[in-house]
Amino acid sequence: MRNAIHNILYSYVNSNLMQNMASGASAYYDMSPWEIGLIIGDVIIGILVAGGVIWMILRTKDEKKHPEKYKRVEVI
Repeated sequence: MRNAIHNILYSYVNSNLMQNMASGASAYYDMSPWEIGLIIGDVIIGILVAGGVIWMILRTKDEKKHPEKYKRVEVI
């Protein structure tokens, strides 16, 4: 494991990211605006799906309690 960590850190330090950096400097990563938008979109879609599942479960329970509310009407 020590050898694997050494190899990973060696390739990281000698990559193009670290070239021309001053000694003691730190690399800072910022999230792109499109990544933030994608995460927000995923959360909204997840909430909508969870709400839909909950709505279907509650409607099914109500249909079993009150079947007269959900009678199908045939249109001729």
